[in-house]
Amino acid sequence: MADRLQLCDIEADCRIGVTEQERSGFQKLLISIELPIDARRASRSDRMEDAVDYARIVDQTRAFCRSRSFHLIETLAEQLAQTILQDNQAAAVQVSVKKRALEGVGYAAVVLERRRAPVALRRAKRAGR
Repeated sequence: MADRLQLCDIEADCRIGVTEQERSGFQKLLISIELPIDARRASRSDRMEDAVDYARIVDQTRAFCRSRSFHLIETLAEQLAQTILQDNQAAAVQVSVKKRALEGVGYAAVVLERRRAPVALRRAKRAGR
């Protein structure tokens, strides 16, 4: 399917870093999420009920980031991707996490893509997720 939902540069606060000093306070991250969707029904009806609730995904992302501490943006990206796959109907997700990490460098970023296991996808469809 060619339809995709992109949520770009979601501002999220997170305790993240290698040192205790870095994790002692929240740092601002920019997180982008991309999901394959089927936009046909929503585009025909023009009704919110037929569209993906992207405000929910943004809220979920921000709450996830504030709820725990991480050493690495790789770990954050992986765990967030798994959370999004579990809590939404998406068969796949792409997650990008950007962090200001080095002087003179705009951002360090990790981009990963994860797919739901075929068995988990069939279970989610049967459960109506």
